[in-house]
Amino acid sequence: MENKKKWKNSATGIFKNYRFLNAKSFLFLLFLFLFCSATYAQKTVKGQVTDETGEPVIGASIAEKGTTRGTVTDFDGNFQLTVAENAVLVISYIGYATQEVPVTDASTLRIILKEDAQLLDELVVIGYGSMKKGDLTGSVELLTVKDMNKGPIVTADNLITGRMPGVQVIPNGNPGTGSQIRIRGGASLDASNDPLIVVDGLPLENGSISQINPNDIETFSVLKDASATAIYGSRASNGVILITTKKGGEGKWKFNLDAQGTVMTLPWTVKSLSQPEFIEAVTNFQESSAGMLGYNGTMYNTDWQKEIFQTAVGTANNLSATGKIGSFLPARVSVGYNNTPGLLITSGYQRANANIALTPSFFNNTLKIEFNANGSYEKYNKADEGAIGGAIFFDPTKPVYVNGSRDENAKYLGYYEWGADYGNNNNYPYNNLSGRNPVSLLKEVDHTSDVWKLWGNVQLDYAFPFVKGLNAVVNLGLQTEKWFEDYYANKTANTMFTDASKVSKPVGSEWHNKGNSTNRLLDAYLKYNNTFAFIKMDLMGGYSYQKMNVGTEYNSRDVLKHALDNTIELPLNKIYTPKVLISFFGRANLSLADKYLLTLTVRNDHSSMFSEKNRSGIFPAASFAWRAVEEKFMQNQNIFSNLKLRLGWGITGQQNLYGDERININRYLPLYAFGTNTYSQYPIGNVNAYPVYPQAYNPNLKWEETTTYNAGLDFGFVNNRVYGSIDVYYKESTDLLANVMLPAGVNFANQMYMNSGAFSTKGVELGLGWDVIRNEQKGAFNWSLAYNISLNKLEIIDYSKDSSNERIYVAGGGGGIPIAMFELGRAPYTYNVYKQVYDAQGNAIEGVFEDLNKNGRLDDGDKYLFHSPNPVATMGLASNFSYENFDFSMAWRASIGNYIYNAIGSMNSYRLQLDPSGSYLHNIISDKYQSPDDTKRVSDEWIENGSFLKWDNATLGYNFNQIIKGIDMRAYFSVQNILTITKANVKDPEVAVGGDNAGVVQNLYPRPRTFLLGLNFNF
Repeated sequence: MENKKKWKNSATGIFKNYRFLNAKSFLFLLFLFLFCSATYAQKTVKGQVTDETGEPVIGASIAEKGTTRGTVTDFDGNFQLTVAENAVLVISYIGYATQEVPVTDASTLRIILKEDAQLLDELVVIGYGSMKKGDLTGSVELLTVKDMNKGPIVTADNLITGRMPGVQVIPNGNPGTGSQIRIRGGASLDASNDPLIVVDGLPLENGSISQINPNDIETFSVLKDASATAIYGSRASNGVILITTKKGGEGKWKFNLDAQGTVMTLPWTVKSLSQPEFIEAVTNFQESSAGMLGYNGTMYNTDWQKEIFQTAVGTANNLSATGKIGSFLPARVSVGYNNTPGLLITSGYQRANANIALTPSFFNNTLKIEFNANGSYEKYNKADEGAIGGAIFFDPTKPVYVNGSRDENAKYLGYYEWGADYGNNNNYPYNNLSGRNPVSLLKEVDHTSDVWKLWGNVQLDYAFPFVKGLNAVVNLGLQTEKWFEDYYANKTANTMFTDASKVSKPVGSEWHNKGNSTNRLLDAYLKYNNTFAFIKMDLMGGYSYQKMNVGTEYNSRDVLKHALDNTIELPLNKIYTPKVLISFFGRANLSLADKYLLTLTVRNDHSSMFSEKNRSGIFPAASFAWRAVEEKFMQNQNIFSNLKLRLGWGITGQQNLYGDERININRYLPLYAFGTNTYSQYPIGNVNAYPVYPQAYNPNLKWEETTTYNAGLDFGFVNNRVYGSIDVYYKESTDLLANVMLPAGVNFANQMYMNSGAFSTKGVELGLGWDVIRNEQKGAFNWSLAYNISLNKLEIIDYSKDSSNERIYVAGGGGGIPIAMFELGRAPYTYNVYKQVYDAQGNAIEGVFEDLNKNGRLDDGDKYLFHSPNPVATMGLASNFSYENFDFSMAWRASIGNYIYNAIGSMNSYRLQLDPSGSYLHNIISDKYQSPDDTKRVSDEWIENGSFLKWDNATLGYNFNQIIKGIDMRAYFSVQNILTITKANVKDPEVAVGGDNAGVVQNLYPRPRTFLLGLNFNF
């Protein structure tokens, strides 16, 4: 108590005496206290910030973590900052990875910033070289291994499906057949819309990448606008896909083994009438038809789609070795095997691959050599896809086999066939109006194709020691293919032979086709790269010679095999056609103060596909970029980590025509063809000779030209946690290679390729990346998202009335019904249909259509243009998670505004189709209409909104570290083609957007739902 009282008195005394302290004394004491405290708790830090080359980084931000204190580096990269004891400095600069450096007792800190590889330091292949991503001025997409699609990847195009804006990949259900790829909707009408494919500097002639092992691919670079593609000149209007394969490593050899097992299941079937529904419909239709139901008094219940489809089990195995041979030769060697059976029985695909990549350097690294050699063997089992439609509509009350199983000695090998007389072995009638037994179409035909491919290149890059930055590059490439196609049909085939006793019997048939092609390349060019003060210069110019020689040998008709084992031989056609492209090209990349970037490109092509007066074409391009983030006014902000504006213009070409180019690729020449049809022979003496006839030709033919304008903005926020780009473009193709109708007698055909018309494409593309959770600590949780959307509008802006504008012929009267058109002011393949009339309940009134031209009758003038197969927008979304040893990824894809023509419904929704000829029964999907005609079949009722949302794939993996000393293993499970959401009556409305079957759903090979279990070993 006494002590407490003393403390209280003392405090009171101090309070009372406080009034004697004047303001001046108080401020002095306060300043002394703060100064002493600061002297005790703070220190001054000095340092220098440089990049990895030792150059000072000017204007780098230096901040004390957790405070507002900070400064920037001066002209020499030096800084000085007073911070608290044990402070942590945060050093950041645009284009470099942010670093955190603890304050130490060192008098001067030396800090080296590394460029941010995620944004600016990634090398992007651009054609005849590479550039840093941050220096690009054109519209280029880069996809590296870590961002490619995961799961059961059969062909390389599946790696990029849905992953890049402006790149539409439409996969095929038939394994090994590849995908339809469109970059910005293509640039042509009647000519090819496929992009140019370049692998390790070698432009592939056939544009197929099915032979490439997906495990060997390192990156995809997609050049989209003309400022990026013009370096490839006359082949670049449809975009360019540059593929680089994996190369050798350093030091100790590393091995990777990837083993996959897959199970492919049928995700859907077409709903036709079930057996009870079919019996009821036929019985109600007419009594005479009901008498044809069943077989031998038995009503079978055959699910024909179940009979022709299967659950397939496949496998894929890949082994690679990466390291260094001796002390100078980095190398990578890989082998792979893929076996993917198809859902359709007897279909399938097998591929064996081998790859070797060598990248040695000599003479103190002045000579760098890159050697790539690849080989593949592909085997296709080609099932008759017509059996799919046959199975949908074959009578479900009939059996597959008349006696329960296949019988080698029975008529038609025991298969049920409409109209067959199984009681008389000397008589082989059948109803040739009905479809054949779908199972026999598959099991009794052996149709295979064997393809051997070899491709690769050797590139020498020599740096002249006497001129800094000057390099000479020579690239020699070779692509060669050999193919053998064989067809054998057993004696159920639709071929009859009458023997000496006048008895007609079914015979087998066969035909054979073989051919080869070579593609030789020589590129020679100089590169000059140097920096003068604030100007960086990257110049390149050179010469290219490419010769493609395509040859084929084939039998034009069946070689018949009959009971006497004799053979009727038909002439063997041998055709070898060369195609040569000689080019001169150059490019200049200029950078001023790392802020202003200019790229100028020109290519002069000389193509043998055109006459001498049209052989030469010049394709220029220019693009500019402003890295606004490098400006001084952007240095003290923390929002943008990247901001670059791009503007581009250029002209590219197109020379690839559709059609049988192995017969006539030089359409400007007056060539003759050899007739091969037996019925067209002319008797000359005692010999029946095959005719020789002239082909249509156009000496004025030249390539199309496409002019493209592009504006883009690259951006990054918050240290590139959110990054992406947006592009707006317009491209216009003129002098289209159009298939024009000709007046009789003008040339040697009724239609011919001419340069006529124009076509435009305009659109907007957005690609976004977001590191939702970014943590570089080992085992920490990370989550990233990638999203892209493309809006695209295609329009025919000039089209000759003399051109053939009807397109996409589907089954019907008169050899087919045209249901689409090329029309001025419309998108290509716009549907041309009648306008259906509906009742109050929304049901279509059979045979009633609007008289749009008001002439009192229904005719072609009442058709109207209604939608097209081209989507208005496409989107892709990918998500990747990782935590400790777990990883999970998934991808979604969407298409909006694409319309399909439901040919399955338009041809098979009529009761008359149940018994179309009165001699056989035919299943249907609906009996709501009485009878079909061509008018009903081109009704807008069958044009359906094919928009869809797909959950493409999901993959879950777990890493087992050191399962055995020196061996790491990753186990993963993946599902592909998980879910499709659509309003269309067709369960998977994703079909081709161009070509002869654009938008048509008919005989669609289902894409499998695939389950994969994989093990990946690193050792």
